[in-house]
Amino acid sequence: MNHSKNDGFTSIIEHSPMEFPHLILNLYACDETAINNEEYISSLIIDLSSLINMNIISGPHILSYGDPSSKDHGVTGFAIIAESHISVHTFTLCRCAYFDIFSCKGFDIEKAILFISARLKSKRFSKQLIHRRTGAELQNP
Repeated sequence: MNHSKNDGFTSIIEHSPMEFPHLILNLYACDETAINNEEYISSLIIDLSSLINMNIISGPHILSYGDPSSKDHGVTGFAIIAESHISVHTFTLCRCAYFDIFSCKGFDIEKAILFISARLKSKRFSKQLIHRRTGAELQNP
């Protein structure tokens, strides 16, 4: 798999048929109104899937949970995409959001991170990129 380094981001340029990208994105100091709004989170998932060329086949499914004064209060959303899934969990009191994008085709990691971060007005984030393998390399030829 070829990677491009740019300002600390890693973007998938070519996708190996033996590897599937799995982005785990933690966003901090997010806009409280954005992360607490079901319609906004739904729109974010739809726009994100379009931006990274993924096809939603179910969802987005969105629900608020917890008492507004509880540390667990937030919004959860997910969409099943033809390529796998996109999910998000937000926590209003700590102003955090946690995204998970898993796909069996390559996508622009940097574009996804910048888009989500801008939409949630996140002040900082951390990411983990996992390259899941198909297991085909373990089979006998």
